[in-house]
Amino acid sequence: MKADKPTSSDPSAMELGTLDGSPLNKDVDAAIAQNPDKFPKAVWFILPNEFGERFTYYAVSAFINRYLQFIGASAESAKLSTHSWKMITYFCPLFGAALSDSYFGKYKTIVGLSFIYLLGNIVLVVTSIPSFRTLGSVSAGLYLIAVGTGGIKPCVGPHGGDQFLPTQGDLLRRFFALFYIAINLGSLLTGFVTPALKDATSCWGDAIKSKEPGVPDTTFCYTAGFALPTAVFLVSFAVFVYGDRYYRVAPPQGEFVPYKMLLVTWDAVRAYIGGERTMTSGPDAAGFFSLGAGRFGLQFAQDTGEFLSVLAVIFPIAFVWMVYDQQSTEWQQQYDRMNQVFFGANISPETWIAVVNPVLVVSLLYVLATIVYPFLETRIGVRVTPLRRMVLGSALVMAGFLVSGWLQGSVMADFDGETDAKGFQVPHSCKNCVHGAWQMPQWILLSLGEAMFSPTGNEFAYTQVSESMKAISSSFWLLLVAIGNLSVVLVEDAVSSSSWATFPSGDSRPAKFYLYTGIGAVAVLWLAVGASRFKYKPGTESA
Repeated sequence: MKADKPTSSDPSAMELGTLDGSPLNKDVDAAIAQNPDKFPKAVWFILPNEFGERFTYYAVSAFINRYLQFIGASAESAKLSTHSWKMITYFCPLFGAALSDSYFGKYKTIVGLSFIYLLGNIVLVVTSIPSFRTLGSVSAGLYLIAVGTGGIKPCVGPHGGDQFLPTQGDLLRRFFALFYIAINLGSLLTGFVTPALKDATSCWGDAIKSKEPGVPDTTFCYTAGFALPTAVFLVSFAVFVYGDRYYRVAPPQGEFVPYKMLLVTWDAVRAYIGGERTMTSGPDAAGFFSLGAGRFGLQFAQDTGEFLSVLAVIFPIAFVWMVYDQQSTEWQQQYDRMNQVFFGANISPETWIAVVNPVLVVSLLYVLATIVYPFLETRIGVRVTPLRRMVLGSALVMAGFLVSGWLQGSVMADFDGETDAKGFQVPHSCKNCVHGAWQMPQWILLSLGEAMFSPTGNEFAYTQVSESMKAISSSFWLLLVAIGNLSVVLVEDAVSSSSWATFPSGDSRPAKFYLYTGIGAVAVLWLAVGASRFKYKPGTESA
């Protein structure tokens, strides 16, 4: 569970949604103005949509690594495909923002890309039938989902913010609190329900089959596992579309901010090479980017420089995501080599990863916000600044992955369970293996780190830039996740065939865990150096 906090929680960023301040919809505005202390009706059609979308995404995310192995991919190939999928998913917010800002507006972008998202889920359901089940057909469904979920990500929260009048700032803040609750409820509920449904049903003869005579097959049904989130998304999408009569729909602004930033940067570089300079001290001091002010004005040029300075500070977080996102691949594979029986019941790898992290993160977010941070600030006198939280949280993620590397050595040395033809552990066959509960220390460290760096980083990317850069800054925060997953793909491509990195079975050796931890540790140091030099905007440094 990560990086899904709404793009904005600042009422000033989403007041009317038009450049000239005119009403978005006079009839809807009048109805809202008659009940300014109540939520606009549109809210109750937007929140279910976000719940359903997150329910669907986290269900697919929990399945993808194991499912690709089940239909024929090797463990290494499944890992590469999983991280490639996540990379595209978190690159597509820029695509969605471009469509929304330049051409269609937020509402039409959400509707259009949601159709693609729904189509991708339907493809997954259909291609889970053996007659249609190939790596190519399944990948087509997955990448349709990536385009859909990634593309709507920067639009749904801001579209919700557009529903409020400028005088409803308090209600807007409450809406974003509910929005974040909808995200967490979706991820939590799907973790408990969807993998359990897949394990409790059977279809097409799909099973983990023991080679020992007399041992019953462990049946399951990926079709059911994919069908439930598809149905949930279909209903939530229908609810969203049905509510369109109540929406205040902001028109597109007709410009794509990243392109304008690129032009400003190019103009500034050309001017500097041509010998132009700016005053660097005194009351008239101007930054380097003021050299590129010719096309769009001095303010936008300076805003560009401010955004790029923030991006330079948070860029190392990409390598924190590189480590973090391997919970759905490396840690799932590690758990499959452990004793999975808890109180007599076998907990499958999909269920384990879908439940443990969301439960821990939601619990730890509450403890940090209500107990730990206030105690440190008021009782100890330690300023818990956003960057300090991000540095410590990132370090905890690295510590969790380091612990998992140490555990991997024991897990593989003690593994005596039976595996089926696809390399999956036969349930209840691993009685003398390291117990899955020994993963809890690494999960606690990683989840605590996530609770500290992920929502804080999203907030930091939003609050430390000017008004014109807030949406694009939040989109670039998501882009760091894509860069992190691209890094996994590049590292795996370089080392996966090396004997020091991979066991003959395809499982990773501890050395590979330590390699990722080392890269991540360098990134944490990089982040700490940048944090020590950063100057916050006034009023944004406290916890």
